Amino acid sequence: MLRTCLAPPPHAVLRSGILLQHAVTLHLAGNRDAAAKAIVAADIPACSEWANSLWGKGGPWTRPRLPDQPPPMPGIGPRQAPRALEEEIVSRDGYWCRFCGVGVVRREIRTAIRKEYPSALRWGAANRDQHAGFQAMTACFDHLRPYSRGGTTNLQNMILACWPCNNGRASLTLAEVGLLDPRDRLPGPAPGWEEWDGLSHFC
Repeated sequence: MLRTCLAPPPHAVLRSGILLQHAVTLHLAGNRDAAAKAIVAADIPACSEWANSLWGKGGPWTRPRLPDQPPPMPGIGPRQAPRALEEEIVSRDGYWCRFCGVGVVRREIRTAIRKEYPSALRWGAANRDQHAGFQAMTACFDHLRPYSRGGTTNLQNMILACWPCNNGRASLTLAEVGLLDPRDRLPGPAPGWEEWDGLSHFC
C-alpha cells in the first residue's frame, strides 16, 4: 500500500519545534541565556534516530530500482533552484514537509540562529555532531522526479521537504519507495504544526 511518507516522525520532532519557537520568542525579548537553554533542550536524540532510520544503513535507497522506472540520466536545467523559485515553492507549500507534514526551517535561518548561539546550536560535518532538532527539520527543495533521473528544476516538479524525507528517498522515484504523489493532496501541516512559520521571525 502506498504511504504519504517514508516513516512517520516521532513526537520528539514536534517537541523540538515547540522549544525552538520558544527560543526565538526569548531571543526577541532579549533573554539570550534562556534562549540558548531552549535551543539546547531542543537537541533531542529521538529526532536524529528518526532521521538516521531513513538515510542510514538499510534505508529506502537500498531497494532495487523497478524495471519500468526511468534510468539514471542528466537532469534538465540547473539542479539548484534559483532564489525566486524557492520563494514560489515556500509561498505554495508553507513551512512544512509535503510528505510527513513536520515544520521545516530554511538553512539561512538555521545559520542565523547558529551565528547568534554557536555553543547551543552545534553543527559539525558529521551527522552525530549536528543538532538533532535542526537535523530533522532542515528544509530541502526536493525534486519529485529526481534530478538524476531526468527531473526538471521547476515549480511543477519541486516541493518543500524535510531533510530526512528528502535524503531518505535520495535518487529513487516515488513509485520505487511506495509513496503517494504529494501533488495529489493539498499542502498542510501535521497535527501540532499549524502555527509554524519556519522560525522566520528570528531575522
